[in-house]
Amino acid sequence: MPDSLQDFIKATWGDDDVARIARVRTGGDNNDKGGRYEALFTTYLIAKHALEDRGRDVQVSAQELAWVDDVCVRIGGKRKINYQAKNSAGDAANWDPEISARFAKQQVIDTDHHRFDEAQQVLLVSCENKHLKNKEKIEDEMADFASCEFYPFAEPATHILFYHQPTIQVFSGLCAEPSLDDMQTAMKAIMAQWANQPAATPIGVCDLIQAAKEEARPNVFKELDEPEKPGWLVDLIAPFPSASIKVQSGDFMVSIKGLTVRLPGALAEGDAPEYDGEVGGEQELIALLFWLSSQAQL
Repeated sequence: MPDSLQDFIKATWGDDDVARIARVRTGGDNNDKGGRYEALFTTYLIAKHALEDRGRDVQVSAQELAWVDDVCVRIGGKRKINYQAKNSAGDAANWDPEISARFAKQQVIDTDHHRFDEAQQVLLVSCENKHLKNKEKIEDEMADFASCEFYPFAEPATHILFYHQPTIQVFSGLCAEPSLDDMQTAMKAIMAQWANQPAATPIGVCDLIQAAKEEARPNVFKELDEPEKPGWLVDLIAPFPSASIKVQSGDFMVSIKGLTVRLPGALAEGDAPEYDGEVGGEQELIALLFWLSSQAQL
């Protein structure tokens, strides 16, 4: 299998599509109006996943090299959702043959190249009438992975908290006191952190929320539950004073002697993994941590 995405595209569809997908990315960079809509929706997504999933092992990104490239959500390393956002009531927001072809190709990329167990491609529109019409146009053979969703545009962005119930519900759940002022403060804090992220770089929802908490004045966020550190892991590192565990993006970051190993949060849900050998020193502990990390990714 080709190593890079460009190699995969070339092998699957040819050189012309390698150039076409690059132009899709450039168009996203240059569309300011669409960018404001994407930022608003992504802020909502970040808050939604922080509240509903506690942000555990959820990453968001934007403007990746992709046929469906505006917003991407990765969940647990097994599920990927891509959004193509259209802030328009005109033809640009139509489900048409071009969108259909791009969605079909992106599905192939996500399942055959990126190897996600489940992938979804979503046409996101700011016009409710377009949403209803587009739902009827999606081909039956694509219905399992392609859809159209509605999310309104508001400017200023925080005005969406005046009327859009799904957004109000998410931010009221995220705030310690669900007043309009506090919800607006939370939205602005998350949006500011998202605006500072480099394009095409996935970042953990937990990391974004934590950064928003640190910058918000006042801090209006309620404390979200973190996965409990598994007792077997705490006991494992207890004999080593230089070792520590920190929860980050729902995973466990085990540090020792300046080296950090990420262990997925799912390890907290089961018993201690079985392993051979004794942990008689720091080098044995480090080797074991890397082994645990590799086994968890199988």
